[in-house]
Amino acid sequence: MNYNITDNSKELFLAIFKLQQECPPIYKRTKGYGYNFADMNTIWEAIKPLMEKYGLGHIHRTVVREFESGDVANILETCIIHESGGVLDSTIILDSTTVQLKGQNAFQTMGSCLSYFKRYQLCLMLGILAEQDNDAAGKQISKESIGKRILGEKEMIEAEKLIKKNKSKFAL
Repeated sequence: MNYNITDNSKELFLAIFKLQQECPPIYKRTKGYGYNFADMNTIWEAIKPLMEKYGLGHIHRTVVREFESGDVANILETCIIHESGGVLDSTIILDSTTVQLKGQNAFQTMGSCLSYFKRYQLCLMLGILAEQDNDAAGKQISKESIGKRILGEKEMIEAEKLIKKNKSKFAL
């Protein structure tokens, strides 16, 4: 990801910092592709009032860029704009050729890539996080588990294989 920042950045970053302090939790409530995520509507509902309050706006656009090497790439540009004239923009190459989604043609896959990167690029640039919605499930997070990651089934199997393979290196 590449970033560009204009000279009028003081007001822009101050507004982003204020937005971060007031931004409510954005929950990952949408299910798809085997995981939960915060869709663009959910993110927009959370940030729109704060964007307006602090004089911020954003735009996304796609461009096709040809590089000196002759390679051509689809690029997603995301801009955060402040009413003072400050602009923070970021670009990322959209390479949907390396992604294959079950039951989707090339155009649908590109749409999925666009949707994904628009959400994550906007959240990244604003410094806000989307988190798992544990409220409805009644899940409690213990103090002991904070900062610890729970391995999934595949990761657990791989860890067990590594332990067995390197048993002599572990003092159990």
